[in-house]
Amino acid sequence: MPAARPKLTVIPDQSRASQYRNLRTVKLLQPACEECQKVPVSKWWEHCPHEPYVESQEVEVQTRVVETREDGRKVVTGTTVEIVLTETPRTTQVPLTLRVNSGRGVEQAFARGCITPESMGYAPMCQYYNCWKPVNAKFRTTFGDYCGDEHARLIAADEDQITLEVFDTNKRKRQLRGIDISAA
Repeated sequence: MPAARPKLTVIPDQSRASQYRNLRTVKLLQPACEECQKVPVSKWWEHCPHEPYVESQEVEVQTRVVETREDGRKVVTGTTVEIVLTETPRTTQVPLTLRVNSGRGVEQAFARGCITPESMGYAPMCQYYNCWKPVNAKFRTTFGDYCGDEHARLIAADEDQITLEVFDTNKRKRQLRGIDISAA
C-alpha cells in the first residue's frame, strides 16, 4: 500500500466546470505503472514499489545569469538550466449516478485499484463534474460534497429531476436560489 502523505494536501485546481453539465462525480486516484502493469498479476497496484498513484513530470527551468558591469549596465552572460521533478496525484473522476453504468462506476473503479484522495492525505474535492476545487465544509449535503452552493444546487436540481431554464439566465438563477440545500 502507498505511503501516507502529509495531512490533507490540496491538489492544484484544474477545474473546467460548466454550469450546464450537472453530473455528480467522485474524484479518485487512479493507479498506473509502466513496469508493474506489464506483469499479468491480479491487483498489481498493491505490490507496486513505484508509487502508482503519483505521476512524476520533468519541468525544465531556465534562469538567466546577469552580470553587473563597472559602468552599472546589467548584461545577460548566459543561462543555467535545471530539471525540476514535480509529483502530482493521478486523479480521475467517476460518475455517481444511475444514468451511467447503472450507478456502479465507483464500485468498478475501486475494483480496478482506484483509491480516495483522503487515503493518501489529500483533501476531498468537489463532486461536481470537472470541478477539482477542495470541498467547503458548509456544502456537505445528502447530494454530495461541493466547493460552493452553486454546484450543490445544480446537483440537487438534477437529483430531484428539476428542469432548469437554459436561455433565460435570470430565471435560471431564481430557480437555483429556490432549491433548498440546507436540509439536504
